[in-house]
Amino acid sequence: ILLFFSTMNFFKRIQGLSVILCFLSLLLRSYGSDEVDRDEFFKRMEARAMSLSKKMAGFSGTEPIQLITPKKESSTPSLPERQAPQQYYNALPGPSEPKQESLPALNSTPTVPPSVVYEEPEASYYEIKPTSEELKGAFQFRPFVALQTPSKTIIANQSLTGKVGFALGLSASRRIGNWMGGFRLGYLLSEYSGKFGPDDCFGELELLSITTQFGYTVHLSEKLSIDSTFGLGYGSRRNDYFIPIQNNHFKTDSDSSLTFDLGLGLDYKFSDVMSAYLGYRLMGVSDNGPYDRMTLHLFELGLGANF
Repeated sequence: ILLFFSTMNFFKRIQGLSVILCFLSLLLRSYGSDEVDRDEFFKRMEARAMSLSKKMAGFSGTEPIQLITPKKESSTPSLPERQAPQQYYNALPGPSEPKQESLPALNSTPTVPPSVVYEEPEASYYEIKPTSEELKGAFQFRPFVALQTPSKTIIANQSLTGKVGFALGLSASRRIGNWMGGFRLGYLLSEYSGKFGPDDCFGELELLSITTQFGYTVHLSEKLSIDSTFGLGYGSRRNDYFIPIQNNHFKTDSDSSLTFDLGLGLDYKFSDVMSAYLGYRLMGVSDNGPYDRMTLHLFELGLGANF
């Protein structure tokens, strides 16, 4: 009996060893054959091992070795494939595309609705105009002549009719921007005549004055401007009268007087340093003894130098 069991154990060991040798022989054969793929190799090795196991079992009278079969995988229900966030975003409806307006043809003239009125845009800045000082210079020297319109002279409640007189003089001023200030020196002479009582009378007015002036200039263009002035001054006034029928009766009255004047005129710059002036001046003179105060109207013409 002991011999029988030892013989059986010997055959079992030989059976296991034969299976391993078969596996190694198949493995070596697989390296020599390039045409057999991996699945075919394992199938052949499995079939060879099973055949050897059956032969050894026939010799030993034991059951053949059963190969371990892989457990069948349980089929799990597959979940629906989840879409990526970008796919959800792409599936959303996008904004409506703007309608492309058809461009007018190159040769066609654009039509403007009658209700549309085109206006020039307003200027976003103010133009800085040059001042009188910049255009003409800081100083001015102007001699002038003037005609005086006829005016009445009243003496001792007697009115004498004046004749056309004349005046001449010069003015000097300093410009600061469009403002100016200066002095004016003038001499005026006029005649008058009329009835002094029952007798004919002839007389003469003479006025020498110096005036302080202030003014402002408004430019119409770079060459043409309007000058306005106001002045207060001091003068020496002389009046006389002559009555021929009364043994050539002659009398003279002279006194100091206060003067004022308002001037307005056009100044035209015809060269870099020269300009011409044409203007009107209203002049008032205070009384002189028996002679009442006077209002004079003068039209001036001047030629000035600017520097």
